Amino acid sequence: MVRKMNFPSDQQGIMNRYLREAHNWQSHLFNAHQYIIEFAESLKGKDNLIVFGSGWLLDFPLDELSEQFRRITLVDIHHPAQVQHKVQKYSNVSLLDADITGNGILLSHDFIENCAGSTPSVLFTPDISPILDTLKKAHSPSDTSAVSLNILSQLDAFILDYLRKHCLLEKNQTEVFRQTIQNQHISLLKYFSPSCLITDVSEIHYPRKEGNIVTTPSLAIDLNEGNSL
Repeated sequence: MVRKMNFPSDQQGIMNRYLREAHNWQSHLFNAHQYIIEFAESLKGKDNLIVFGSGWLLDFPLDELSEQFRRITLVDIHHPAQVQHKVQKYSNVSLLDADITGNGILLSHDFIENCAGSTPSVLFTPDISPILDTLKKAHSPSDTSAVSLNILSQLDAFILDYLRKHCLLEKNQTEVFRQTIQNQHISLLKYFSPSCLITDVSEIHYPRKEGNIVTTPSLAIDLNEGNSL
């Protein structure tokens, strides 16, 4: 199903952009690495770490943190073959295939069968219970913390793009949907508090010539920078 919805292609697109524009990514990757390392060093009594949206591990300092934690679990809907190969050298790092959008990928795939070119009266509601129940079996919040490498504003983008190809969505439907997915992701992180979220919160548009710089929120929820999760 994930392949049918072209998620691996979207994931490969991220790596392709990185390879084309690596010099533009370096400051972000360095800052992300440093922030995550500092966060990890601040933890007390946490032996295990869950990494949501691990992807290509570009912005995650795996070498350093694999030495600090007894166990690291990388969670994503699809782990690239290169990452699967890379983690084999770490005895304390494991991969978990899971949908961190609240089962949104499966639900959207089933939803379009009844939607087909029309405007649905209501959208389905994502639910993080399945992934949380899975994680609870092997992780306790007392000794486990979490890092999210998702760009929170993009967590719903893949699903909404897929839905728009098959359904006519109204603006208020997409806003409520985005809010639900983003709020549930925050709830997932709070369960393993303290946790660390790497995300953008706004977009800054610079005029090519003269004009005003415009800043617009990129999230559908209120999220104060620097606050604890």
